[in-house]
Amino acid sequence: MRLILRCIAVVGLCVLWAMAATAQSVPVKKIELGTLNGVHFRIDVPAHFNGGLVLYCHGFDVQMPWNRQPLSPPLQVFLRAGFAVAESQYRGTGWNVQDALVDSESLRQYFSRHYGVPHRVIVAGHSMGGLVAVALIEMDPGHFQGALPLCGALGSSYNLIQRRNFDPLVLFEYYYPGALPSPARLPAGFLNSPATIARLARIIQAHPHPAAILTRYLELRRPQELPGMIAFYARLVAQLEQRAGGNPFDNTNTIYDVGPDSAAVNRGVQRYYANPAARTYLLKYYSPTGELRRPVIAVHTLSDPLVPIWATNDYGTLVREKGRGFWFVQRWVPAYGHCAISARQTQGAFQSLLHWIATGDRPAPGEQK
Repeated sequence: MRLILRCIAVVGLCVLWAMAATAQSVPVKKIELGTLNGVHFRIDVPAHFNGGLVLYCHGFDVQMPWNRQPLSPPLQVFLRAGFAVAESQYRGTGWNVQDALVDSESLRQYFSRHYGVPHRVIVAGHSMGGLVAVALIEMDPGHFQGALPLCGALGSSYNLIQRRNFDPLVLFEYYYPGALPSPARLPAGFLNSPATIARLARIIQAHPHPAAILTRYLELRRPQELPGMIAFYARLVAQLEQRAGGNPFDNTNTIYDVGPDSAAVNRGVQRYYANPAARTYLLKYYSPTGELRRPVIAVHTLSDPLVPIWATNDYGTLVREKGRGFWFVQRWVPAYGHCAISARQTQGAFQSLLHWIATGDRPAPGEQK
């Protein structure tokens, strides 16, 4: 868990590639590093290139490797299968689905112009990038044959961020008044730095009873995780408020369930109204439609402290309500942590997706081995 908190402090929703199985790097024929419309990109073409492409979408504030070092083990999986891997940075940081959609699609078109039109394009991504992958295949199924969201922030961005980030900040403000700025007016440039996390840890240690309540509410394993999580939530919401032009969230009609304290909490928490334009922005970027027409396999850890499993469950419900349930398969791995999905498990899901695309046989949901 110290690894998770360090990742949160440094890069936000980082993929825990250190937890992936190590593997020998796949021989590559070409690595292209460049810029497209002012945005960095990287393309890796394996020596045994089969003409297919994996368009990879990274997560919140993750900096991709803009050098020639080998790709991480989960992305090596795609190269090992003969697919090229193309990944774009986004022109802005934070919860930036808007730019991620544009920049990823621009890179797909660039690849087709310079390397030939791929015979098969799979869009994949971790965390926020999983949502970007789903958004791309919903909006443009003609250019993608399948999607592989991993620990994806699926479902409505509005619902996920309100429930998992904004509401915990509201509760934290109630229990620890003054420890952080108002969750509806977080300052631009707020950082979940090690100094911020340490300061929150001292405040929490002085008043441990509320920390136990919030630990249960967030389904964390230990109260020691709470300072890092709260600091990260504040960073995400601060960046989103800057991008959206205000607070998107309204909790005036929210009833908080925190156990025996619930009555006092609901009487005492601060209530906030949403900025209408900010709310509209977040609903647009992105509220999934569930209108799938291509195979999608989503893989999630059972206990994810940053993107809970209910986010993927919500998306699965939406897909079934739209009559598109055939096109969505959800799998889980028995792990704790954000994106704690190994290279072996990624490979298994990718092979299942390719088999589904080739044969039309829908794979079974359940545990991803």
